[in-house]
Amino acid sequence: MLARARNHLLFRALREEQWVLWIDADVIEYPTDIVQQLVGLDRDIVHPHCVLEYGGKSFDRNAWRDNGRLHMEDLRGGGRVRLDSVGGTMLLVRADRHRDGLVFPPFFYGGQSRWARSPHPERGVRVGEIETEGLGLMAKDMGIECWGLPDLEILHAR
Repeated sequence: MLARARNHLLFRALREEQWVLWIDADVIEYPTDIVQQLVGLDRDIVHPHCVLEYGGKSFDRNAWRDNGRLHMEDLRGGGRVRLDSVGGTMLLVRADRHRDGLVFPPFFYGGQSRWARSPHPERGVRVGEIETEGLGLMAKDMGIECWGLPDLEILHAR
């Protein structure tokens, strides 16, 4: 349902914008210049590190690489890092990538992808990924890299 909702919003709202900032309503704190920081990286997809307390473990477990073995908390100190999957707590996407067809799959996408988790934590077999995680795999299929900022933390409500 969340993937469908995001896609409906996207298709109805996207006009001439250069960027789309996805942010969950329960993200309660972030740097005042976060949009400038994210846009300033000039990358197609950028995801800051969402935590419940600064310096703590990752709240948004959908941002990962290495088949889900490494999350943002494991990648601290690395500057901007490549991700295989992104979360949606806060996500900046270059609008043209959405116009090119990058969406949030409302179905399991990329079951044969080498980046998909195997086994899937909920399904037990390699089925691909859904919603924001599926967007990450779809981006890779489109030749687009996802970038994470493990040291740029945003705070999620408890």
